[in-house]
Amino acid sequence: MTDDQFQTLNRAVGNLAVVVGEIHADLSDLKGTVAGLQATVHEEVLPSLRRIDDHLAVVESRWSNIEGRLATSEMRYATLEQIVYKRDDPTP
Repeated sequence: MTDDQFQTLNRAVGNLAVVVGEIHADLSDLKGTVAGLQATVHEEVLPSLRRIDDHLAVVESRWSNIEGRLATSEMRYATLEQIVYKRDDPTP
């Protein structure tokens, strides 16, 4: 290996070391950002999702009650319709 080749290789290794150092610093920053986001999710997002889930359960319960009342009303209407039909039927 000539001196020029050695110097070129040495510069390349030095440049690689600088890039690896920058990547390491970027990864450290990224870890900090991820930790911050994770904390935000646990402190702010999850409680909001739980509240939304609770509200959804209430809405589903109310909807179920409405469906039950509607079914009861439909049955009553059908019964009344039969009574009126029999009353208005001229055949004995």
